[in-house]
Amino acid sequence: MVVLGFILVIYSVGLMVAGTSMEERMIILRYWNMLIAGFYAFSIPHFYYPDRNMTLLQLLNLSPVKLIRYQFKKHRLVFVGLAFSYMVIAFWAPSDWIHGFSGKLIYLFEGWMFLTGIYLVSFSTYSKIGYRVGRWQKEEKGEKIRNFNEEMGAGGLPAEQIPTFSATIMLTLAGMLSVVMGSYFSHWTSLNMDWIPGAFLTSAGLASVLAKKSHYDKLFYHTNAIYSDLFVQPGSNLIQDQRSIKIEQIYWTPNKWRPSAWAGILQLDRKFPMGRIIFIGHLLLWVLFFKRVDPQIQNAYLVLFVMLHYSGLYMLITPEMGPVSWNYRMQSGKEWIASRFFIQIRWVVPLFLSLGGIALFSARFTWLMVLFWSLVYIFGSLMAAMLVTKFHESRIFN
Repeated sequence: MVVLGFILVIYSVGLMVAGTSMEERMIILRYWNMLIAGFYAFSIPHFYYPDRNMTLLQLLNLSPVKLIRYQFKKHRLVFVGLAFSYMVIAFWAPSDWIHGFSGKLIYLFEGWMFLTGIYLVSFSTYSKIGYRVGRWQKEEKGEKIRNFNEEMGAGGLPAEQIPTFSATIMLTLAGMLSVVMGSYFSHWTSLNMDWIPGAFLTSAGLASVLAKKSHYDKLFYHTNAIYSDLFVQPGSNLIQDQRSIKIEQIYWTPNKWRPSAWAGILQLDRKFPMGRIIFIGHLLLWVLFFKRVDPQIQNAYLVLFVMLHYSGLYMLITPEMGPVSWNYRMQSGKEWIASRFFIQIRWVVPLFLSLGGIALFSARFTWLMVLFWSLVYIFGSLMAAMLVTKFHESRIFN
C-alpha cells in the first residue's frame, strides 16, 4: 500500500510538470513546498511516537546523539521518497529533460534545501512537546483550559493537546509564509531568491537540533511518554477526553455497519489527525484556484487530494488498529467493505462544499465539475475500501 501510494504521488507530480516551462516549474515547486510544509506540520509525531522499540532503547541506554541518529534513520525512506519527488519536478520532461539543465539543477537544490529545513524544524519542534506539555499541565493557563473543559462537559480539544495543535499551526504558517516571502523577494529583486526559505529553515533547524544533542535523551523519553498516553493507552484521560463522537452522530451509516464504522472513526481520530490534514489540503486547494494556475496542475492536485483522504484506511488495517484475526471474527469481508466505505464518505460533504465555494467565486470551475469530483471521490472510496479489504482479509476472497 505504501509503495502504491508513493507511485501514485510520483505519477501525479509527473503529470503536473510534464510539458511545463521553467517559470511554471518554479511555481509548481513553490506549491509543492507549501504542501510539504503542511505534511511535516502534523506528521512527525505519527512517524516517531510512541516508539515500538522503547524497551530495547531503555536497555541499550543510547546517548543523545545516537538517539537522534536512530530517529533520522527511521524516517529515511520517506525522506528519500520526497526528495525523489523534487527530482521529478525539476527534471521530468519526456521530450527533452536535458534542456535548461543548469536551471533545473538550481530548482532541485532549492527544493532539497527546503525539504531538509522544514523536516529539521518540525523534528526539533515536536521533540520538545513532552517538555511543553509538562509545563502546560503545571502552569495557570493550562489549568484554566482544563477547568473550562470540565465545565463544558470535557468536550472539544483536551488541554494537553494544545501544545501539539499549536505546533501544527505554527509549522504550517512558518513553512507556507517562508515560501511566500521567497516568491516576493524574487519578484521584488528580479532575481531568483527562492533559495532563501530553504536556507533559513535549514540553518534554524540544524542549529536547533545541535542545541539539543547534549540532552536529547530527556526530551525523547518525555515526549514518547506523552504520545504513548495520547495514542496507545486505553485508560488514559486524554483518550477519554477525545472521544466526543457518539455512535448516534454517525447518521449517514446504516445501523448494521454503524458500530464498526464508529469504532474505526474513533481510532483514526485518536491516532491520525485527518481533520487537520484535510483542512490544510482544502486551504491549498483554494490557493491553487485563486492563483489561477494551469488547469493541468489543478486536476493533478485534486487527484492527489482525493487519494489523501483514503490514507486513513491503511491505518485501520495495521496490527495495532485492526488485527486480521480479530476483524475476520467480527465481520465478513463484504461487511468490512461497507464499513470502510461509510468511514470515507464522511469527507464527501466538506469536499462538495469546498469545491462549491470555488465554483461560486471562480468561473473556471463549474458546478458540473463539482458534481464530477464528488462522484469521483465516492467511487474512489468504494474502490479503496475494496482494495484495502482485499489485501487485509484476503482469505475471504479466496
